[in-house]
Amino acid sequence: MTFFNKLWKSTKCDFKNSEIGKALLSETEVAEIWYSRLGSDGKTPELKCNVYKPSDGYKLIPIFDNNRDLIAFGLGYKIIDEKNVEIDYLDVYTDGNIHKYSKSRTGEWELIAPNKDSPNPVPLLYKKIPVIYYGIRRSVWDDVQPMIDRLELLLSNFADTNDYNGSPILFAEGTIKGMSSKGEAGKLIEAEAGAKLSYVSWDHAPESVKLEIEK
Repeated sequence: MTFFNKLWKSTKCDFKNSEIGKALLSETEVAEIWYSRLGSDGKTPELKCNVYKPSDGYKLIPIFDNNRDLIAFGLGYKIIDEKNVEIDYLDVYTDGNIHKYSKSRTGEWELIAPNKDSPNPVPLLYKKIPVIYYGIRRSVWDDVQPMIDRLELLLSNFADTNDYNGSPILFAEGTIKGMSSKGEAGKLIEAEAGAKLSYVSWDHAPESVKLEIEK
């Protein structure tokens, strides 16, 4: 087995490509970012890949030159700190480094201070942007979106009609002094002489409710 085949299998590229394809068609953009780390033995380096998409809370910021070549890539995300405060972060990938920023309380982006185990910027020894960005102009259902919106509106109005007219309405003629609580067994209604009670019901209510459930 060649190195490429081993890499493809170890990073589960078949599964990731399926995830990328579905995300691209529905969300119009997705990115895969490659990184290296030491393996389980603590000595052997290995390549890994993660998939990032807007539905997971990530903001993808590709930067192209005039030839549409990717010259930098920004990955925005949020993290809740130990004080339960939501903080914005931004990782900027270039062909030489990864620059890590956080947004201050004043709304300005600041380079995160490096520490002993995590330098900032992080150098990229292979001198390449480890990002593959996929983008399309329109989602796969864009051409039928007006019909989707129309159908959702019709179903919403249909549901409102059933909510308002689907159950019988008790009509009282004359003076009603008191009624039993809703759901109470052996209901008692107290009324003055000559008062009348009757139900006003929609003849097609059962069929209409059934149609909504089927839709």
